[in-house]
Formats: sequence, C-alpha cells, structure tokens
Amino acid sequence: MMATFFGEVVAPPSRAGDDDDDEEEAAALEREETPEDREIRQQLEKKRWRPGRAGV
Repeated sequence: MMATFFGEVVAPPSRAGDDDDDEEEAAALEREETPEDREIRQQLEKKRWRPGRAGV
C-alpha cells in the first residue's frame, strides 16, 4: 500500500508484469510431451555440439 500526496491510501501499480503471463508459462510447462516432441528432442541432442567432439 502507498499513500498519495493527498493522503489517500492506494495499491501501487505492479512493476512485475501481468499475472496472465505466469499462468501461461505454467500451462506450457505442464503440457504433455507428444511423440513428435520426443523425436525432435532426440534429433537435436544428436546434432548438439559438445566440447571435445569438434570434427567428429
């Protein structure tokens, strides 16, 4: 809570963002992984560069 110049007590505006963003992120994290997601993730793991494997 904060007080205005005139002595009114009000709730300050949030600087952290909308609550809707948090809910959307949580829903995305809870989403089930599909077989296509797993296949893409496996392909990316194979292609990912790792130190010590240069030129392989």
